[in-house]
Amino acid sequence: MESSVLKSRLFQGQEHKAQRGELSKLMAPGYMCADGQALVKDPNVRVQEAMAMVVETFRQLWSVRQVFKWFHEEGIELPVNKSVHGKTQLVWQLPTYEAVTYMLQNPVYAGAYVYGQRHTTLALGDDQSWRKKRVQPRDDQARVFIPDHPEPSISWEMFAHHQRLIAANAHRIASQDEAAASVRQGHGLLTGLLRCGRCGRKLHVRYGGKSGTAARYVCRGDFSAGGRYCLGFGGAMVAKRIGEQVLETIRPLTLEARLQAAQSYEGAQRETTQALRLQIQQVEYEAARAFAQYDQADPNHRLVTSQLESRWKAK
Repeated sequence: MESSVLKSRLFQGQEHKAQRGELSKLMAPGYMCADGQALVKDPNVRVQEAMAMVVETFRQLWSVRQVFKWFHEEGIELPVNKSVHGKTQLVWQLPTYEAVTYMLQNPVYAGAYVYGQRHTTLALGDDQSWRKKRVQPRDDQARVFIPDHPEPSISWEMFAHHQRLIAANAHRIASQDEAAASVRQGHGLLTGLLRCGRCGRKLHVRYGGKSGTAARYVCRGDFSAGGRYCLGFGGAMVAKRIGEQVLETIRPLTLEARLQAAQSYEGAQRETTQALRLQIQQVEYEAARAFAQYDQADPNHRLVTSQLESRWKAK
């Protein structure tokens, strides 16, 4: 009973600290704790430009996975906060998919402190039995939501727009039928965009033909319930008509689009070059620091100097 009371008091103290916006178990990359309570932006220029590059790359590619692949293809490292022996350390490494998702979905970058997004509740299952269910409401509906708490990197409207784009790219969404889903392999131009004119269900694409690339759009109707398909049609003529309409629409804007594409490419190249330049400055600093430690060591203390020399050579 005493341990239960102590545990309850500890959780209550944690809840009160979260309500003040002072509870942070592991800080998001790009932010640091200034006076033990307030979150402020990391003064490291390389960290801030790396976080801004994640947002800008996502606004160009509209996909978390494509952002993850782009950073790996360009060889650009991102900062990650890791807890080592109770202390938070900033580590630079090639990002994982989970790290990119965390950076794009963390509301702290939009200047909001959120605590208690996920909680467990009891729900009645199909077999009329009570089961525990994990619930994750929206960020602004969490137990603690404090807007304008840390200094934002992006606006809340932009952050909400990013969440809608990420949700629209999801493939396995049972409750959100509005998701168009990101494009995968296949030649269907309108995958996830068409709906049945009779029943309003989303059309599915199937591929056939000799090479397996001929698209056919099908509405399943009530086929799964023992009925029949609602409608179906080939995708070749649809793709041809859509292509003609697109070309006719963009033909007057072709020159302007080319100029914008060239400017966008040049801007992306400048950002990539700047990120790599900052990365080189960081490793040069680490190498110079390792040499300084080796140079200041006592030459007679060979057990120490050998280790410092190996660290210097590695850097």
